[in-house]
Amino acid sequence: MPQLIVPPVGELTPTRGNRFSRWLGRWMLARKGWTIEGDVANVPRAVVIAAPHTSNWDGYYAIGGMMAIGLRLSIMAKDSLFKWYIGWFFDWIGFLRVNRNAPGGFVEKCAHTLKRSKGLWMVVPAEGTRKKAKKWKSGFHRIAKLAEAPMLPISIDFEKKKFVIGEPRMATDDYESDLNDLLDFYADCAPHTPELLSLPLVERRQQRQSQSA
Repeated sequence: MPQLIVPPVGELTPTRGNRFSRWLGRWMLARKGWTIEGDVANVPRAVVIAAPHTSNWDGYYAIGGMMAIGLRLSIMAKDSLFKWYIGWFFDWIGFLRVNRNAPGGFVEKCAHTLKRSKGLWMVVPAEGTRKKAKKWKSGFHRIAKLAEAPMLPISIDFEKKKFVIGEPRMATDDYESDLNDLLDFYADCAPHTPELLSLPLVERRQQRQSQSA
């Protein structure tokens, strides 16, 4: 099994785990031939954008990467996933239970929690579902803007078998411009299930292919 090279973590970055959990995460990735690319941002608070999301396998490699590096992430997940036999593990990993049917104010509550925290990387699934989303939800951008925290894109590329960490970027008043930059980052990322890729990424990948033709 090839050795997995893991980027160092700065003193401001939220961390968790121990030698065993880091070994386990590295084993989860290395046994399948995966690598980690990019530097870990040395910031205490961030909105981590997780995309594309087309399969439950995304969660396996996301958890593997998180454990391998030793990151402490708080992952937004629908509360229906917290079954009695696995809920304890999701709580331990750092999942945040989300009731999608709860009345308004959710974005504001998340932003308030993030802004007050001394160390929190909040994972927000921009697509909102692993089904073929017609558009990205803007909640990640609004949370980052309200909390005055950087957005941090992370992708899982199943073709190249790479866990890719992007550069942090602040949310501006121009959502469409920020979204355009993020779509450029994710355009080259191959999803697990291409037919479930969100429409904005499908269109951006088609643009890339036509430009290179």
